[in-house]
Amino acid sequence: MKKLSEQFNSISVQKGEEFVVELQGNPSTGYLWELEVKSGQATVVGRETIPHSMDPMIVGGGATERTVMRAEETGSIEIEANLRRPWAKNDAPAQSQQFKVKVL
Repeated sequence: MKKLSEQFNSISVQKGEEFVVELQGNPSTGYLWELEVKSGQATVVGRETIPHSMDPMIVGGGATERTVMRAEETGSIEIEANLRRPWAKNDAPAQSQQFKVKVL
């Protein structure tokens, strides 16, 4: 499965193919990555958080937020990822990332 991340912000996939967006975060501090499809058609298939430590009791420990998506139509998909606290919708994101997916 093809992957988008902080290092790789563009990929090409086939219509109907699944791809993954992996972003490093620290959900124990309340910050989560929110993904928004700005253009094109993509559906979220699944989402999981993978802690970097085997000890879930470590406060402030980092994690990888992994979102699996499916390309629904040919063309291009633009995804914006914003790192923010879900309850602070009016605050500017702590980080922002842009992704492009070419769908064949």
